[in-house]
Amino acid sequence: MAHLPDNDIKVMLNDEGFEPISIVVQWFLRGLREVENGHSNLRGGSLHMQKLQITRPKLCVTTVLAVQNKLSTIDNICARGIVMVNRCVLCKSALESVRHLFFGCDYSSYVWHHLLVWLGFNRRAWALSRELEWVLKKVRQRHWRSQWLQVAFASAIHYIWLERNHRIFLDREMEGASLISRLKFHIIVRVLYRAKGVENEILDALNGF
Repeated sequence: MAHLPDNDIKVMLNDEGFEPISIVVQWFLRGLREVENGHSNLRGGSLHMQKLQITRPKLCVTTVLAVQNKLSTIDNICARGIVMVNRCVLCKSALESVRHLFFGCDYSSYVWHHLLVWLGFNRRAWALSRELEWVLKKVRQRHWRSQWLQVAFASAIHYIWLERNHRIFLDREMEGASLISRLKFHIIVRVLYRAKGVENEILDALNGF
């Protein structure tokens, strides 16, 4: 794949050329920085989640809640006074928390590491805060892989959380390799096929698997 011009962040759509990505992607990244600093507006504000084009709003919401440690993990539920048995349903060997799920868990770190290798980044998975800092640094470099990386980051967090919920509420498990394959297809569809109507139709079909 050819390198993209440095004067703009762009995404390959088809053989006819490139289509510039909306500035809302940068708003999303700015919102993640504000979340990291402890001041953000989840209802819209600087995140402009309702306008995101490259990443679905629900992916952004899951990512923001994970960064803020606001997901309903078992440790957070127990902190509200509700008694539950705390065990990670993904690795089945540790206590569940946001810090563990992203990416201290053997299952989630396996998934994220393989996505990184697939994108050409040969590095191990670290804790969520460290991964967020690294992703933001890479995105600022405006390399073509940055587009794939930011989609992969939000998608991995969302789908790992979705897999966790499926195991708890639906008693349905997906092997790490299968989730990686699904994530790869999702990322390719998200980045390369953003034509109106086609993308959502494909992704909705994926959700039925």
